[in-house]
Amino acid sequence: MSEVFGTATDQDSGGGLPSDRYCFKVARMERSDGTFGPSLKLYMNAAYAEGGKWLPMYATDGSLYEEWLFLSLPASGKIGPRSKLRKFAEACLGRKLEEGEPISSDTFEGKKFIALIGPVTGEDKITRQKIVGDPEPYAEPKQRASSPAAAASDEAF
Repeated sequence: MSEVFGTATDQDSGGGLPSDRYCFKVARMERSDGTFGPSLKLYMNAAYAEGGKWLPMYATDGSLYEEWLFLSLPASGKIGPRSKLRKFAEACLGRKLEEGEPISSDTFEGKKFIALIGPVTGEDKITRQKIVGDPEPYAEPKQRASSPAAAASDEAF
């Protein structure tokens, strides 16, 4: 018997997180060689701000909610200041990288950063929820009203 991966639909899933600021923690990563060259795929758990702290988000099956992100790896090995990879590395480290400093799995694994999620329309004219702008270093959230992405837990992230 073959494995079923899903069913066809004429609608874009439009899934993802609602527009808001979130804390992401890099759970794991993997190298991949895709259509656009080598990249690093980060798998991240998400948390929302409530009551002055970050609370973890959960999937419908009770596991930690997970998002992923591809970061291109340069063929030259040189990572300039405008590189998306470098911006995420610096956000995870909470500081600017020094000249010649390597970016490795230790730069990302288990680290947290803050990012704004919002609607982005692609070349295919489909709007999806994605990270908007540059990531920021981890910081405790400011006190504010409850998020629409409420989790089923009150434990800190």
